[in-house]
Amino acid sequence: MKFIAIPLLLLPLFTLGQQTDWKLMKLRGKPKLVMTRDYYVHYSHFSRSGYLILTTTEIQGELYRTEFEYAADGRKSQEINYKNGEISDKITYSYDSKGRQQESRSRQLVEVVMAEGPKVTFDRKIKKNDKYGNPLKITMTETVEGRHPEISETELFHYKYDKYGNWIERERELRFRDDKEFRQGGISEREITYY
Repeated sequence: MKFIAIPLLLLPLFTLGQQTDWKLMKLRGKPKLVMTRDYYVHYSHFSRSGYLILTTTEIQGELYRTEFEYAADGRKSQEINYKNGEISDKITYSYDSKGRQQESRSRQLVEVVMAEGPKVTFDRKIKKNDKYGNPLKITMTETVEGRHPEISETELFHYKYDKYGNWIERERELRFRDDKEFRQGGISEREITYY
């Protein structure tokens, strides 16, 4: 047991320069579990050091699970994705001498079929954030090969927060290219359990 306890105690010393997933996901306090409910229910589990260790989501009866592993220095070393208990994707991370992610090898077990036609690119830009860094306005620009870019979608967000400043309710409004007014885009709710 002492062998296991020592690395866990040293992990925060190695990760002083690393950004935690709490910080990257703009979470304040020390969340242990974040349950998000919108079109489906999504669970994000965090270590005491603020790193994402497990996510689970059920969509139309299919269970998706992602496990994250970290090296002794706190950097993500592996991500394993499961669908209904079977490995669907495995990603191994490595880093260069400056700490930048150097390589990501993935073994995809899902075949993706692309339709032929003109190349379409999308550029999603956050136009405005709230004081916690959450997006308030996002525009999506669509460019079809050979044409001028067009704003294809604008999203507006309204939030309710808990005592730590984490959003617990997010209302989304959408306006598509041909709409004159915004329409309701759904409400997401989060329940957060803290350490």
